[in-house]
Amino acid sequence: ASVSIPRLFFLKQDVSLKLLEEGLAVVYRGKDACYGSEGNKKLYNNAEFNAKKCKKGIWSQSKIETPGEYKKSAKNKAGSK
Repeated sequence: ASVSIPRLFFLKQDVSLKLLEEGLAVVYRGKDACYGSEGNKKLYNNAEFNAKKCKKGIWSQSKIETPGEYKKSAKNKAGSK
């Protein structure tokens, strides 16, 4: 989801972007992903990339499992039973 909150009059702050910039979220890249616009998609991907590069938030961990990776491994485990 893309979340924005009102700031001043007509200005809004993109909470999703802020979370990505701080390394506290990952970009959803599923087939039904919706970013609001192509500009947002690029902005979100760049924010995640920069957070990874600077090892911010979750990216400071030596090993993380993104929600997409977890979903894929859970699906594989369920299929092998």
